[in-house]
Amino acid sequence: MRPLQVLQSKALKRAVGVPRYMPSAPLHAELKYPHLRENIKHFAEQFYRSAATNTNRLANHDLGQLRPQGALEIHEAETPPA
Repeated sequence: MRPLQVLQSKALKRAVGVPRYMPSAPLHAELKYPHLRENIKHFAEQFYRSAATNTNRLANHDLGQLRPQGALEIHEAETPPA
């Protein structure tokens, strides 16, 4: 996940035209652009919320087995790079 986050931050810096040495956290905050991990978590939560209320019996079958335990938790050691 980290290589993708680094690539996202580099691309964002290049698109905005800020120097490479500028920390990415203030840039993400200023542009209101979430880090990759936050985006993935948001879309996963949205998917599971909509799947839980889905009326299609086949799509809703055993949804609890599909969601890995703790997969959406952000651990302190895995915080996005600055």
